[in-house]
Amino acid sequence: MTMKFTVEFEFKKLRMQLQKMVDGFPSEVAQSMRTSGEYVLVPAIRNILRKNHSIFTGELHSRQTVSAGMKDGGKTPYIDVGAAAVNYGLAVEKGTGPHKPNENRIREYARKKMGYSGVMLDQVTAAIMDTIEAVGTVPHPHVMPAFDANKSKFFQDIVRRMNAWISRTGASL
Repeated sequence: MTMKFTVEFEFKKLRMQLQKMVDGFPSEVAQSMRTSGEYVLVPAIRNILRKNHSIFTGELHSRQTVSAGMKDGGKTPYIDVGAAAVNYGLAVEKGTGPHKPNENRIREYARKKMGYSGVMLDQVTAAIMDTIEAVGTVPHPHVMPAFDANKSKFFQDIVRRMNAWISRTGASL
């Protein structure tokens, strides 16, 4: 209980400090968020993808990236985290409803990852396709669990980077 209180108290203090930085230097905070995301969140996402056995071609794993932007007329920084140009990333994260899968991709998966060939390859491919057509796919969350597990480290890194920027530039809050 004490540890939880300490973490919550420290996080609240950190959020107040970060809010001052956002109010004073929103675009610099956005860039710090992007860099912190690359160094803290992307490796965590990749670890979860490995742990979940969600790597097949490697696209979802290798294309994880972070981009920064501003909204609300340049007042609010935000980041987008995920796999750029990997159209199935959200399907892995959230799962899918029943649909007709790409048979060639299923066959390739069953051959390469499961080691099937010949008649067994045909049977396993058909079974996987039937299941996906009937019930869809199971979610394998990776983005939100990585954020949830590393939230404190992520925000601490942003504040650290912003404090370094403030020191270098002589800016004041």
